[in-house]
Amino acid sequence: MRRLASVTLLLIACAAGAQAPKHENKSAQTAAELRPSGPVTVKADHAEWVQDSTMKYSGHVSLQSDTLNLSGETMDVKQLADGNFEALITGAPAVLDHLPQPGASGPTAQPVHAEARQLSYASGSGTVTLIGQAHLKRGSDEVHGATIGYEVQQRRVRAAGDDQGQVTIIFTPPPPKQNEAGKSDEKKAPAAEAKP
Repeated sequence: MRRLASVTLLLIACAAGAQAPKHENKSAQTAAELRPSGPVTVKADHAEWVQDSTMKYSGHVSLQSDTLNLSGETMDVKQLADGNFEALITGAPAVLDHLPQPGASGPTAQPVHAEARQLSYASGSGTVTLIGQAHLKRGSDEVHGATIGYEVQQRRVRAAGDDQGQVTIIFTPPPPKQNEAGKSDEKKAPAAEAKP
């Protein structure tokens, strides 16, 4: 029987000091709120206009907005009628870098770095899907899986393993609190008494 392990991670909500998203009802968000802010710049060694709304890029490709950077070896970008676009980036690996939210604290203040064989980005929904040997790191926390979905606006992560493996999550707990004397507040287990 094929086993598919999947887990939904709310990395923001799991960490102390996380901020709730400004818009709780995702369906109420407009496409403009989910799009990258500022201009989007695409760079590559070669570009080819394939159809009326599709461009093919190859060689050191990158798609950059003010906080989100995607890069790889090839990229297909399809412009949609509503002004949004879809991009498929392949590489060895394809890379996502999401800068911290300015003035934020907690998880949103940490950069996100992710790698996979392919990245599929939809600007209308603000989602990136990492496909094939996907790995995402936020601060010291890591997620590994066959596929990882990343919602840019909410910084939400969903990961799934394939039929031969599970999702792996590695996180670092916060250090113990220090008291006023600079000593750890963690209680030590009493030492075992020596028997004669």
